[in-house]
Amino acid sequence: MILVGARSYEYLYLVTSKLMGMAVLLAAQPIAMLAAAPDVRINASAVLHAANPLYMGCHSDSGFVHEVTGWSSQMLFGESFERPPNATTPGQSAYAWQNVIDGTLLDRAEVLLDRSNNFSGWPSMGIRISAGSAAGSAGVANRGLGNEGLSFKEGMPYEGYFFAYSEQPVTFEVRIMGGVNFSEPLAVQRIAHSPAGAVRMDSKANPKWVRHTFSLTPSKGTECIGIVPGSDPTVHCTNNPGTAHVCVKCGGQFVVAVVANETYTAANVAYVVLQPGAWGRFQGLNARKDVADTMARMGVKAIRLGGSFCSVTSDDGAYYQWQRWTGPVWDRPSIGAHWDSYDHNAYNLIGGWGPFEMIDYAAALGAEPIITTTRSSTPDELADLVEYCWGNLTTKMGAKRASDGHAEPYKLRYVELGNEEYNSAYLEQVAAMEARAKSVGAPPLYYMFPSNDGLSGDDVAAAAALGLGGRLVTDLHVGGGGALGVAQSLFAQHAKGGLTDDSAVNFETNAGTHDLGRALDEASDLNDFFNAGDRRMLARTASFCHGRAGHFDEFDQAISFFLPNMTWLQPPGHVHAMIHESWQPWVLNTSISVVPPPSWTIVREKGITCSSSEYQGTAPMLNNSAAGCLAAAKKMVGQGVNYVVYPGNENCYVCSIAGDISSRLEEKPGATSYVGKNVVQQLSVSSQLSADGTQLVARIVNRGQPRVATIGLSGFVAAKASAVALTSDNLTAENTAANVEHVTPRELDARDCISMGHTVTVALPGLSFTIVTMHA
Repeated sequence: MILVGARSYEYLYLVTSKLMGMAVLLAAQPIAMLAAAPDVRINASAVLHAANPLYMGCHSDSGFVHEVTGWSSQMLFGESFERPPNATTPGQSAYAWQNVIDGTLLDRAEVLLDRSNNFSGWPSMGIRISAGSAAGSAGVANRGLGNEGLSFKEGMPYEGYFFAYSEQPVTFEVRIMGGVNFSEPLAVQRIAHSPAGAVRMDSKANPKWVRHTFSLTPSKGTECIGIVPGSDPTVHCTNNPGTAHVCVKCGGQFVVAVVANETYTAANVAYVVLQPGAWGRFQGLNARKDVADTMARMGVKAIRLGGSFCSVTSDDGAYYQWQRWTGPVWDRPSIGAHWDSYDHNAYNLIGGWGPFEMIDYAAALGAEPIITTTRSSTPDELADLVEYCWGNLTTKMGAKRASDGHAEPYKLRYVELGNEEYNSAYLEQVAAMEARAKSVGAPPLYYMFPSNDGLSGDDVAAAAALGLGGRLVTDLHVGGGGALGVAQSLFAQHAKGGLTDDSAVNFETNAGTHDLGRALDEASDLNDFFNAGDRRMLARTASFCHGRAGHFDEFDQAISFFLPNMTWLQPPGHVHAMIHESWQPWVLNTSISVVPPPSWTIVREKGITCSSSEYQGTAPMLNNSAAGCLAAAKKMVGQGVNYVVYPGNENCYVCSIAGDISSRLEEKPGATSYVGKNVVQQLSVSSQLSADGTQLVARIVNRGQPRVATIGLSGFVAAKASAVALTSDNLTAENTAANVEHVTPRELDARDCISMGHTVTVALPGLSFTIVTMHA
């Protein structure tokens, strides 16, 4: 058990000094102080349950912060010459291609989108050069997202491909450019092209097109530098929130062009890809290795791909039906798929990274893949999904999978049928999927229902009648935490209808922040999950796995960030990494001795306008009144809610606010505010024991001032102990591209973590997450 007291740092220093042999300094200290009741108690003889690694997951929503550009190794933006909608906010994204025509060809060359010669439904790029001197080239260049430029490493190979169509032999040239105004060739390769023959078919959907591959090794590298938004009109970037987002300009550009001939030359280009060689890709996949290394560093054991982009569209998500995402990326109907935020003013291209890419990625990472589909698919179509993933080559869909280039099964066990909506077809879909799973010999599958409120009415009893028990799962989406309490309410409601053995998952934690305050919320919530060990709570994924620094649109909650040339952890990402590095298999009985009682203070005619990161939503009231608002807010305390305001209408706004709430109250006629004290506990603790019983870790969140904590141990004698802490004096502290270690774990001095056998004394920094490792 761990108990935390108010002993001073000076006392800890004196105790440490005595242990180091400096007895004179401690001559006046009473020995009884060493036997004071511990602040935290850990019973190493009382193993509660096994630690669930699926709580160490993360959530990816392709519709926000250009997450796909972090997963995919594709360096170019708009491989099919896609153009953002007119409503896109300048700087959120931009058309990524520009014409590149040598000066000698300005009066002979024409480069235009050719809508009469489409590739997979998208206009190709037509390049025409009239007869004349056989010198120079004309084509198009791409500088990546927002035209910010590309990052290249000197001497490292880059690979790619493009599709070409012509009715005559032509010569293409691909180039990596750098230097001033991208005028210096860093690598060049010429490719001879002939019209497609009768036998060759590089694209089933586009039989007359030829796929050309290339490899380029730049003679020099290119750098990325931070710039002020708007300072370079060629770079499209927004004024981003906070300091962790940055606009960058990188020195590289990619060109694909047609070389001029003495005769008229005409060719079309489509679906252009550039990516690092094997050195920069993850296990042979079309995925960034540096980002995968960051996921591994955080110990990610589950990845959920899903979110609003699966459901909130003009056609109710039909474009995200799984059938549109099979086979080679260049042949898919999903080419050009994008999601533009709730306000339709952003532009996230997602067509190159779909459910099957994520399944393979998660499997290679050693994580559980979790896929959200659109609820608009029919039961038979979703049954086909099961067969497509698990059927052998004698089945229709298994054979299709093999013909699509993936002979091995897709190891998908968790499928969500919609996102944040009541799916009235859920039970029929599940029945069809389960029947197909049995027929193809699939392992047990888990079917997620996509609404926090769970099933209702007659659907509850009908679900129970399916007899699938814990494989019927409700996906709970919360703020910074608190899903365990929501799950208990859900289970109680389902039990009234006869469903008593279903399960839940927490696949979104929409905290809206990525700073130290979020890190403490994340650590506390994970402590709760580990301690509870609820077998009916199957998994948890933190939102988001990663996000782009710059080009921000909505939900600034990525636990890691990336740029074209780097990736780094934000404070909540460090929480995951710290837990991963200290992971042990057995959860122990852990308790805190002193828990101050919560209280709420009423303040009339005043209120606070919460920031987007503080706002936790509108609480559902049973009765429309200030008292009803408070009652509703108390149910959300587990999500970090410590302030609530009833403005006098039918709304009840709840927030999670750090620091002195009362000092921020302003005049707000007609409003009633409630300020919580100790509703979010200052301390949170969990502990785990190694399989051989020789190592014990305690994970302690301290939301308050610096304090000395004494850990009392039962069934374990600590011969030595050490501690590492993630801390800052500012809850809004974050890590920038220029200072990725601003908030990073640091080992505590030996004087701040003292082992005395059955007790360990540790000096907890204020606003910190500390992991104490004890060895027998």
